[in-house]
Amino acid sequence: MRWIAVLLAVCSCLMLTPVVDGQEPVPILTLRFASAERTKPRLVELASRLASETGGGIVLTYDPSTKAYAVSQGEEELPEGNLAELELSANEWRLADPDAFEPGPMNGLLGAVGVADARTIRVVVDEPGDRLVVHWDRREEDPDANLVHEQLIANRIDEDDSNLERWAIEEIGIGRFIAGACRVGLAIEEGQRTPSDIAFGTSWLSGRNALLHSLDRSTAGAEIVITDDLRSAVVFRFDPAIKATSLQRASLRVVPEGIPEVEILGKVAKPRFAVAEGDSGAVVVLAPTQGDLDDVLETMGLQPLSGGDGP
Repeated sequence: MRWIAVLLAVCSCLMLTPVVDGQEPVPILTLRFASAERTKPRLVELASRLASETGGGIVLTYDPSTKAYAVSQGEEELPEGNLAELELSANEWRLADPDAFEPGPMNGLLGAVGVADARTIRVVVDEPGDRLVVHWDRREEDPDANLVHEQLIANRIDEDDSNLERWAIEEIGIGRFIAGACRVGLAIEEGQRTPSDIAFGTSWLSGRNALLHSLDRSTAGAEIVITDDLRSAVVFRFDPAIKATSLQRASLRVVPEGIPEVEILGKVAKPRFAVAEGDSGAVVVLAPTQGDLDDVLETMGLQPLSGGDGP
C-alpha cells in the first residue's frame, strides 16, 4: 500500500529548505509538472488539475513565527528527466512544526504507510511516462546503512483502446488497500477524532481482518484507470474462481451501507464502488465520485451488480 502513501499524503505536504533562525517560512511540499509543450500521460494531467486550477505546480510552506501554513503557485519549471515530481521534506517539517507530528497526525500517517522514519520522500513520473516511482531516505544512526530506498508504485500498461489509460499497481490487494485507506484516514484527521472514534476504527479493522486477508489473497491485480475525460478509478481484478456475487456479499460485510463520506483537510469526498463481472472475471471498481464511477464503468463496458455506493 506504499503507493497510496504518497498519493494520499500528496494532498498535504512537501520540499526541503533549512529553517533560518527558526523564523523563515519553510517549504514543506512541492509539486511540479512538466510544461504544457511536453507530452504527458493522463495520470499527470489529472494530478495537475487536482493540484491547482491553472494545472501548475504548488508549494506548501510553514511559517514558524506565525505558525501558519500557506499554499502558493509553484514557479519552478520541472527539468528534463521527469514529467511530474512531488517532494516532501519530513525532517524539515519535524524541525519547523513538531506539533504536526506529535500530537499531530503526521506520525500516524507516515507510520500507516511504512515510512515513519523517512527524512524526505519523492514521487516521480519518469520521462517516458510509463513508471510511477517513490524514493525515500531514512533517519538512521548508522552512516554505513543503506539509507536510500526506491520502489516502483505503478507502471503504465500498453493499451490499444485510446479511451483508457491503465497503470498496473505493484503488490497490492483490495484488503490491504481498504485497511491502509482506513488507517490513513484516521491518521490524517486525528485532530478531529475522539478517542472513541479511533477505538471504533481500530475495532472495525480487527473485526474484518480475516475477511480482508481473504480478499487480498483473491486479488489477481489492481490498476489505476483514467478515461479520456480524466475520470479515474482503481480497478481490482479477481481470480476467475471468485464470483461477482460472492464479492457482492463480502462488500455487505465490509461496508453494509456503502462507503461513508471522507473528510481530508476540510475537503469532503464521496467515494463510490461497484462490483461487476468482466471478461476475465469479477472486478471491483472504486472511484472518488459517482461521476468517476459511472464514466469508468461505461468506458470499460461493465455492468455493475450493485448500485454506485454499495450493494
